[in-house]
Amino acid sequence: MQSIDDLIAEARTAFAAATRPADLENEKARFLGKAGSITERLKALARLGPEERREEGARLNEAKQAIEQLLLERRAQLAEAALSAQLATDAIDVTLPGRARSVGGIHPVIRTWIRIEQIFSTATRRIRRCSTRSRGFGSTAISALRI
Repeated sequence: MQSIDDLIAEARTAFAAATRPADLENEKARFLGKAGSITERLKALARLGPEERREEGARLNEAKQAIEQLLLERRAQLAEAALSAQLATDAIDVTLPGRARSVGGIHPVIRTWIRIEQIFSTATRRIRRCSTRSRGFGSTAISALRI
């Protein structure tokens, strides 16, 4: 059986060799998983005497914490490397000319207003023509539209 220091060193090299988060999780399972090295040693504590169990349990807990710390550090390194790669591919060249502004259009409310003015201006022309022909009702219609 390996010593605890050798187990920590093996975990360190295995974690360092992992280049993807999935590989890192596989290595974590190898050491800390249900059938991992540390878990197997913790299960074997039941066969030891009370004094040996206390000492070996304390050393195993320290080893487990050290391996978890190594795992967290490597996760952070992989996350930082992934972020750096993402930023490198999404870099913006600020020396390029900016995007041209597109030519806008008339706002729909203003377009409607213009159309209403056109309708009423043609309507008043028609009313004026009618009012010049008949002097009765047409003159009041013109004055009503001018108000």
